[in-house]
Amino acid sequence: MITEFVDWDSGSGFIVKIYNPTSQTIDLSNYYFHYFTNGNAVFQASVQLNGTLFANQTKTIANNPSGSMGCNPDIVLTSITAGTNENDGVAITLGPAAAVPLNSIFVDMINCFGTDVAPKIDGQARGLYKEKIVRKSDNCIRYTSTDGVSHNSWPSSNTTNVQGWTIVTHGCLSGGNSFNPFNVQSTVNLSFCQGGSVLINGKVISTPGVYRDTIPAFNKCDSIVVYNVTVDNLKQKSESISICQGDSVFLGGMYRKVSGSYKDTIKVTNGCDTLLTTQLDVSPIARTNEIIKRCDGESVVINGQTYLADAVIIDTLQTTDGCDSIHVTTLNFSPSIIMNESYTLCQGESVMINGVSYSSNVDFQYVKSSASGCDTTVNVIVQVVKVSATFDWRSSIGDFKTVSFQAKDPSGVSYFWDFGDGSSSTDINPTHTYLPGVYTVTLKVVGEKGCESESTQLVAILESTDDLFVPNVFTPNGDYVNDFFELNVSAPFELHVSIFNRWGELIFESNDCYFKWNGEYKGEKVQTGTYVYIITGKFNRKGTLTLLR
Repeated sequence: MITEFVDWDSGSGFIVKIYNPTSQTIDLSNYYFHYFTNGNAVFQASVQLNGTLFANQTKTIANNPSGSMGCNPDIVLTSITAGTNENDGVAITLGPAAAVPLNSIFVDMINCFGTDVAPKIDGQARGLYKEKIVRKSDNCIRYTSTDGVSHNSWPSSNTTNVQGWTIVTHGCLSGGNSFNPFNVQSTVNLSFCQGGSVLINGKVISTPGVYRDTIPAFNKCDSIVVYNVTVDNLKQKSESISICQGDSVFLGGMYRKVSGSYKDTIKVTNGCDTLLTTQLDVSPIARTNEIIKRCDGESVVINGQTYLADAVIIDTLQTTDGCDSIHVTTLNFSPSIIMNESYTLCQGESVMINGVSYSSNVDFQYVKSSASGCDTTVNVIVQVVKVSATFDWRSSIGDFKTVSFQAKDPSGVSYFWDFGDGSSSTDINPTHTYLPGVYTVTLKVVGEKGCESESTQLVAILESTDDLFVPNVFTPNGDYVNDFFELNVSAPFELHVSIFNRWGELIFESNDCYFKWNGEYKGEKVQTGTYVYIITGKFNRKGTLTLLR
């Protein structure tokens, strides 16, 4: 605030003293000094101050002409060269002043707007003209409004005389502080909770900010109280709670049993409420399953109890978080399995069973593992369907050209005879009449399961009964084609046959004209080669016979 003012010389210079009445240091760079002339509301010049002003400290400010008059001001406003006279004025604002003072934040002022005769100082005959004035100690007013009417407003041409100042001897400003105010400025910090308010001088305040209140005092300056009002935000608090499935907890005004985030307001008597956010986690009932497989005759021990048959055991355990856990054990006992396998083979076929090849009639038993892990007993029967296509033939007595054929295996399902002359038959034992000649007769027999057998013989039909046909080669290899050395006999007759090997050893003989030699001697197959035969009786023949396999 301004405490002293000197109009040094009308139109030439001025000096003012400013004072910090607060208990805090003021940064002067936030303040501006303004110069008004001839009662104008628009300042002629404006200068930003600098430096600091400590608590209860004073500084002097002068324009440029006064700086050469020996008063040694603290701050010289070199840009302001004109002085003040009766209707000029100076002012201090917080922040840059607007062009019109009514729109600015004014802190203090001296001198006035108006004419040369009004306003005046305490009834003096004239305005501030070549005068030095000092603020009275009870003049606590600082100009905070600019309506020209209020008690602490900027004077206008309609105001009364300026009061609260004393005219003293014209000269430089005093070195000390001539102003000793009685007023006390204090600061009070107030706060209220979000959604609340405070009461200042009977007024409800619900918006944060800085508020001032003046407390009148008798014969003293008023006390100024500055209220710093702030809002305490709602306190936030969070926590986590875990419960087991099926349990509940009271949150948000009701019992909760589902996972989620819930909010509660905690009321307190002194202080602001707290918003509590609780994250609820519901641990589900843990369920595990186990399957145990065993074979009949085995056993399982669970929880000290022995089980021999299928069962379901339910155990309730406790997890690390204190919740229940259900463990279900299922026992499966697989019975012993007995399987029967039957294989039907044709002669010459084979089957692989359990890694072994079988081609003949057999029945046996083996054990293998099943899908359940238990042993399976397998009973196996292998049957070979034997079908033989061997046959005999005889010429009819009295009609040696008619031949009777007889299949030696009557178990066949079907028979097919190829008589070698373009004729055929499906009878089991057919007859057929030939013209003289040698014919290849084939019999094909189909037995059970479609098994087949086929054999071939040579049938010789002679011109007369006095003829004898002796073959000179045969192949006893089991293929049913020319497997025997035999005579084609039209009708029975006396006969003796002998067969010798190359060393002259008798290896076969017979007195039956229908003999059949299979190429064996003493149950053993003789070697491939040439053998000698001798036939005596009705016919006498001698020759060689070739045996091939």
